Amino acid sequence: MFVFVSRNLDLALPVQTRQNGSLYLHLFLQSRRLPRWKFWELLHEPTTSYLRTRLTQFQVPLEPTFQLLGKETDDKVKSKGRHLTLPVTHIKSRLTFNVMTEDVELPQYHLPPELVRLIT
Repeated sequence: MFVFVSRNLDLALPVQTRQNGSLYLHLFLQSRRLPRWKFWELLHEPTTSYLRTRLTQFQVPLEPTFQLLGKETDDKVKSKGRHLTLPVTHIKSRLTFNVMTEDVELPQYHLPPELVRLIT
């Protein structure tokens, strides 16, 4: 069964993140609620799924020649051309993760390569 869930979140980026900092998301999914937990205990809990992903990247914006689908006029692109050497913090606009809720028996050895990268 496939269930699609979508949520919109508004994030306020700290000043340190906007000025060449990194922002990570740590997502924990577990089947039962633990009364008190510590990071490492939760990470090694057998019923916990964990995802860590980088939400921001500090880089120089793409040149206008690579933005083929842009709708800006040539005058706007020329006026912005001098600002393209300053790095800017970019935040991911979408985060996707998958959750498997069925108990599946997998062989201990000879796993298909498509599954190995998802399990390890």
